[in-house]
Order: sequence, then C-alpha cells, then structure tokens
Amino acid sequence: MKNYGFTLIELLVVIGIISLLASMSVVGYGRIRGKANASKVATDFQQIKLGWELWKNSSNAIYPREGASTNPDITCFTEPSIEQTVVQSFLGDVYRDPWGVRYSYDNDGDTFSGAGAIDRGVNIALHWCAGNGSRYIDMATFIDQTIDGGDGASAGKVRWNTNAGANGGIYYLIAVNEAS
Repeated sequence: MKNYGFTLIELLVVIGIISLLASMSVVGYGRIRGKANASKVATDFQQIKLGWELWKNSSNAIYPREGASTNPDITCFTEPSIEQTVVQSFLGDVYRDPWGVRYSYDNDGDTFSGAGAIDRGVNIALHWCAGNGSRYIDMATFIDQTIDGGDGASAGKVRWNTNAGANGGIYYLIAVNEAS
C-alpha cells in the first residue's frame, strides 16, 4: 500500500522557507515605506516653496516674519504652522508630514550663512520635540538627496539636526533673509 502525503520534516522545511520569505518581505516593505515618506516630505517642501513664490510674486513683498502663533502640533517650538501664514490661500491643502504633523514657517529675522545655526534664513520646517527625531533623521538624507543632491546635514538648502533626543527639525531654506 502506497502512502500519499508529506512527512513531518518536509512540512517543517516548507514552513521554514515560507517564514524566511515573509520576514524578508517585511524588512523590504519597511525600507520602501521609509523612502515613500521621505518622497512625500520632499514633494511637500517643494509645493509649499512654490506657494511662497506665488505669494511673493503676487504681493511684491518680502517674506513676513513669523507671527506670534505656534504650530499646534509642535509645542516645543514657537514657529507657526504653514496654514497660519499668508501663503495658505495659495496652497489650498493643509500640508502634513506622514505622521500628521503640520509643517512650520521659520523666519525670525536671523541671517543665513554657511556656518552656524542650520535654521538661519526663511525656512519651511519639519520640527520634532525631544525624543521624537529618529524617524525624521532616518529620512532626512533621502530628502537631502532628492532636493539638494545629498550634500549633508549642515550644507545646502536642506539641513537638519542629527540629535534625535533633542528638539530639532529638517529645514528647507527658501530664501536668505531680507531686511524688513
């Protein structure tokens, strides 16, 4: 009499192979999702910058200083969210990062230079409060590569803090500060 079926060892080998393939796909999915999040932020930065350029061309004014309001999603900073600025009427949408945090507007009158603070000038900022920076820092290099050619955390138009444990942000310089 012939037995049809699988032995216990054959079943264990098949289950092991399926488990290995499943774990590899989960790791790959995480990388793809991280790059998708970074692409969204890079696109948002560029769309918000375009909104500011439209506002500037139509109003023939200099970039305004940041107002007294604070981004309600990031209470550890004093910059307003983009939607609390004059540019919102040129954007239509309220832009948020992949985790639902609104972008901030940073223009407190400091002057941009190659050295010193990374947030000098007129910036679109994606801020985080102490301890929440690792997910942002992980995608910052890809955003920098997309927008700025990958010149690093402290050079070019895209700059970011590298300490996830401290208050920080990814800053997209849209203009060297103008006298007001």
